[in-house]
Amino acid sequence: MSALKTWIERRGVAELECLIPDMNGVVRGKVVPAAKLLQAAGDGSLRMPSSVFTVTVTGDYTGGGDEAYQDPDMVLRPDASSLCVAPGFKTPTAFVFADAHHPDGSPWAQSPRHVLKRVMEMYAERGWRPVIAP
Repeated sequence: MSALKTWIERRGVAELECLIPDMNGVVRGKVVPAAKLLQAAGDGSLRMPSSVFTVTVTGDYTGGGDEAYQDPDMVLRPDASSLCVAPGFKTPTAFVFADAHHPDGSPWAQSPRHVLKRVMEMYAERGWRPVIAP
């Protein structure tokens, strides 16, 4: 049994808000039934348009030419280590962050979570440890 499934079943979670931050730090996402999220974690059927990474703080889209009109879907892969119970809901709900991938499984390079992971890898390669203020 996957860590995701075990966590959801132990807490009786019925719905999950699958979250993905955009380039402005705005959390985007979708609410899905627990069974659908578990299925999607296995078959890659949970998707979101890639345009979430090209929206500016004013609501405009970046880019020009053809790239401004392309909007391929990203595959969302829930990160079980980010699961937490969402307080205040009538229906037992949880939050989970997701990583964005191409359909072939490669990471979506513009995803802020992927960018941060790459920066952390570069730090580790140099033997550095980031220091972050509280």
